[in-house]
Amino acid sequence: MWGNKTYNIVIKKGIIIILLLLSHVNLFSQDREYLIKAAFIEKITRFIDWPEKTEKQEDIIVIGILSKTPEIVNTFQFYFKDQLIHNKSVKIEKIENINTNKNLDLLFVSSDYKGDIEKIAENLSGTKVLIITEKKGYSRQGAHINLVEEYNRIRFEINPEKLNNSGFYVSSKLYAYGEVVK
Repeated sequence: MWGNKTYNIVIKKGIIIILLLLSHVNLFSQDREYLIKAAFIEKITRFIDWPEKTEKQEDIIVIGILSKTPEIVNTFQFYFKDQLIHNKSVKIEKIENINTNKNLDLLFVSSDYKGDIEKIAENLSGTKVLIITEKKGYSRQGAHINLVEEYNRIRFEINPEKLNNSGFYVSSKLYAYGEVVK
């Protein structure tokens, strides 16, 4: 029925189609992961009150995303498009250099960031910026909250000492849901 050459072409095209479909599944799973993390962040902020800022308060929460992956920024923008944090609209900004971006309310440091989290925490000391990361060990190195994946589930670590030193008020309910680290 089919010649050997035609059969090989059909097989090759089938393999290419399968590979393309699998690559899209991987992209969708990353988008799904960051949608879940954005939802975690939105829920976590319900239990945290920011210290009073000395500058004029705006009716907007600015979340900076420190990442090399534009899809993470896009996913956060999509999620927070119609979300409010403390009755304020949310603006997502891609951060290139933390030294020049101290007008943030929250900084999300993705796992693809290769810099030193302790330097980020030191640089943002006194700025009242909530630092949320997603790399194992970062909650002990300066992050306030660290989203970690275990057994295909996302959970969070919380560092009460860092939060208290930065002036954040945290509801005891948040401590009950997360793993407290020091």
